Amino acid sequence: MAGNFNLADYETVDSRIHKFYEAHKFGRIITELIEARTNDVGQIVQYIVKAEIWRDLGDTVPSATGYAEEILGSNPVNRTSALENCETSAIGRALANLGFSTKGARPSQEEMTKAERTKAPAKAKEPIAPKPSTDKLQVEAYDKCKWYKIPSANVDEFLIEFAGVKTWADINWYVLSLEPKKAWDDAVKKFNAKQK
Repeated sequence: MAGNFNLADYETVDSRIHKFYEAHKFGRIITELIEARTNDVGQIVQYIVKAEIWRDLGDTVPSATGYAEEILGSNPVNRTSALENCETSAIGRALANLGFSTKGARPSQEEMTKAERTKAPAKAKEPIAPKPSTDKLQVEAYDKCKWYKIPSANVDEFLIEFAGVKTWADINWYVLSLEPKKAWDDAVKKFNAKQK
């Protein structure tokens, strides 16, 4: 996907879907939300979708599959329609795996548009959402430890273990702030059991 490319050379997912149903009258396209990852305050930050392509009603296994992931707010479309965008990408990839793509242009037009947005310099007038400062994220992490009643003498040890690093200085406080409540619950339970 590197270098210059012409979006007109790539098919849309909609075009692939129509070609599929023309070729397979009784075919099916089934999508499944594999994961909706949330941050510690329960806000969804990422979707992962799987698409399965079935050629006929009698098929016992899908003929092809495809996966896609989208991060909320990563582009204008994903600010409002990240899940729908993710589903479309997964379908496009699954259909490409089944051969419904132009030779030499396996990615869909939607995927290439995403690649173009990613490499283009950001021209937004306002930043989407600046990351909170490291100091603020550290304070939030320590507050959570208090809430979980982790003894203050053990907080640093817990945070190092939870972050999966060797030293306190290696902790990525932003990544830690995105961990969902369940991950915190499980880590605290494991840590407390080890302390006994």
